[in-house]
Amino acid sequence: MLGGGSVGSLKTSTALIDGSVEYDNSNMHTIMFRKTLAEHSEAIRISREWFAETGATLAENVPIDNGTGTPNFNGNSHIWRWPWGSTFQFAYCATDDDVYAHQTQSYTCVLWDESTRTASEFMVRYLLTRLRTTDDSLFVRCRLGTNPGGPYADWQMKLFLGGVCPHCEPPVRIPGQIYNDAVWPSDDRSLKGMTTQFIFSRVTDHNLLGEKYIRNVRMQHAATAEALLAGCWRAFEGQYYDIWQPSTMVVSRASIQNKWYWEHWVGADYGFSGSKAVAYLFARDPDTRKIYVLDEHVGVHEPVRDFARSVYERFAKKHEDQDQPRKLRLMYLSPDAWNDRGDQHTLAGQMNEVLIPHGLVFVKAQNDRAGGAMLTYELLRDGTILVADNCKLLAPAIESAEHDPAQPEAILNIPNDPRSDARDAFRYGIYSYHREAMKPLEVRVEERVKSQWPTDPTAAMFNANKIMEEEKAKTKPQFYSRRGSAARREIQAWERSRRG
Repeated sequence: MLGGGSVGSLKTSTALIDGSVEYDNSNMHTIMFRKTLAEHSEAIRISREWFAETGATLAENVPIDNGTGTPNFNGNSHIWRWPWGSTFQFAYCATDDDVYAHQTQSYTCVLWDESTRTASEFMVRYLLTRLRTTDDSLFVRCRLGTNPGGPYADWQMKLFLGGVCPHCEPPVRIPGQIYNDAVWPSDDRSLKGMTTQFIFSRVTDHNLLGEKYIRNVRMQHAATAEALLAGCWRAFEGQYYDIWQPSTMVVSRASIQNKWYWEHWVGADYGFSGSKAVAYLFARDPDTRKIYVLDEHVGVHEPVRDFARSVYERFAKKHEDQDQPRKLRLMYLSPDAWNDRGDQHTLAGQMNEVLIPHGLVFVKAQNDRAGGAMLTYELLRDGTILVADNCKLLAPAIESAEHDPAQPEAILNIPNDPRSDARDAFRYGIYSYHREAMKPLEVRVEERVKSQWPTDPTAAMFNANKIMEEEKAKTKPQFYSRRGSAARREIQAWERSRRG
């Protein structure tokens, strides 16, 4: 079950009650996770008021121990123990590997506090294997509680909410209803008989905190206040792209009528183990100046040369439905691909060995995290960037981006999160590209002829040569300074304009 919604809706307190309701049963063993033990401070404060009244004692910074087996010295926790053997412990899980400290343990209830900021899909799935008991009177369960937003919000939205926000979109999975047909988002595997349920909690469900608390929340930034009070999963605390509007910023690929002469370029970020290899195809419309993200390639455990080959095949190679190949000018790759690994074969070098025979190479992308993030923010806000709907990873990557606490103007990087790889490839492509796109000469001439003499072919023929020379002049280098009689005439004209 996922309990998610506004701040002040007592999610942590509810989890503590849920996880300890069977404290009088010696076989109850509950564990509650956050990213660090220190983050449990508020929950521990609340538990002191309750658990101590029932005869339990607290041991802090001790090995993980469910009370039935050998303590695990590979991880620490804070543990409440009742005299008859039941336990409730506060533990940490900062990375996927931390779950292995629990591989010999057994729990009857697994709790995750602030789950969208703490619990990856892998963590939750693995800890479900520790959810077991020989006591049929106990109800084994997993509970997640959170405010919207965070690096792990995407998979939890898909599993429990059907991928939509129940606050601002028609519900796919109705809050409060129990479902038995959910599948894991990453691979569509069944939950094997386990049920799912979403509880939409709001601060207005009770009056324990008073009107002053709600007033203080309303004073926040508009998107933050909306997220905190209404429990909106599309606008959340810490969201970087708080201007993100999928309804206007994501367009159907079929609606983008890109021409062969549009300037196209690529932004790519390569990852093999844990991370994904991601590349995007960009294009700029020379008429509207809009930038389109046309296509996406996501490689999973894709070797270096195969990645370069895939990018070429998908983005650069002429396909049967194309009259001419795309005008692909530049391909930007993450700067770490040029790192010397000690064998004189950089990742970029290996990729370029594949691309050079096709007349293409990757060049090193600009890696200003803050500048790139702010530029993409401004261009999205102004409607200059539009994302095609076939870029399935990029849209949720943009929506889920958060400010980096250490550098607020930059985006928080989440290791091994494919959405971080997508955001990097997107940023490399936008921030590194500085060329101004100009239509081919013959296209510019044809358009001017048609616009100026649409019904008089004779006039068009006589003036086509003149237009041709004018368009050619636009591409000639312009001298920084003028000399001789031309410069004297310009100075004289400027002086006359001042006197006039």
